[in-house]
Amino acid sequence: MNWLHQNFPGQYVHAARHLVAAGDNVCFITQQRERQLPGVRKIVYAPRRRASQAHSFVRDFETAVENGLAVAAVCEALKREGFRPDLVVGHNGWGEILYVKDCWPGMPLLGYFTPRTATSISTRNFRPRQKTACVSVRAMPST
Repeated sequence: MNWLHQNFPGQYVHAARHLVAAGDNVCFITQQRERQLPGVRKIVYAPRRRASQAHSFVRDFETAVENGLAVAAVCEALKREGFRPDLVVGHNGWGEILYVKDCWPGMPLLGYFTPRTATSISTRNFRPRQKTACVSVRAMPST
């Protein structure tokens, strides 16, 4: 099992603990240096470059590409060690999973999606009598 999340262990803490207790080999690729989780191999990555002074519309994308490239380098190193995960789980929002399938093409990849909303630019329509929620989100760049 391999997790990708810049804020280790994030929302995966309980699943990671469970898998370690079950005897699984758990690897976590993260930017978070401080935290540890017993039985979890934590590998810290750092993007080579920080976002430039590019237009604010593309700054987040540029950062995501840099994160993805740094994680891809870690994945290639793991692959050279013989590590092959059964599953990779990662948060898509920071670009960490962008190039994972280039390293392990046949491996299942589960992207964790978090909607980004702000009350002034999004609408949420929830109908309690229905079984589903309808969410409409328009992403606006940060300034």
